[in-house]
Amino acid sequence: MCGYAKCAAALTFHHEDPTQKDFPIGGSALKWGRLKVELDKTVLLCMNCHAEVHYEEDERARSKLALEIRQLVPTTRGRPKRSHSEVR
Repeated sequence: MCGYAKCAAALTFHHEDPTQKDFPIGGSALKWGRLKVELDKTVLLCMNCHAEVHYEEDERARSKLALEIRQLVPTTRGRPKRSHSEVR
């Protein structure tokens, strides 16, 4: 994304489709063929870009959940409708 190329320790592998992630990259003693298949599912990002990508993904998920909740909860003038026991 940003073109960072200073320190290899600051680079991470990001799975673009987390549903296709079979295992995390790093710390595993795997045969090259299996590792290569997993690497092909990733993009190389610096740690800052990786954090931003996950933040944006999480923000979209939070927004979607909030919308789903608003659609499920009956409202009156933008506020949740209270039950009769809550009115007193």
